[in-house]
Amino acid sequence: MEKITLSPGMPTPFRKEVKFTYSVPVRMRVKLALYDITGRLVKKFVDGEVEPGVKTVVWNGIADDNKVCASGVYLLS
Repeated sequence: MEKITLSPGMPTPFRKEVKFTYSVPVRMRVKLALYDITGRLVKKFVDGEVEPGVKTVVWNGIADDNKVCASGVYLLS
């Protein structure tokens, strides 16, 4: 059985954007979102069924509410 993988964001530290790569072995529901250190949802990338394979999402430092995010620690889950 193949594994689900999530790679660290690249480049680190990022300037204009950061890319996160993940892979899924079979068609499945995926939820991938970015949270600030307090647990507040900052950016939702994926929330639904995805086909198997390697996928990449890009974050440009802008939250779902279109505000620029401050420098700091963010959690990808």
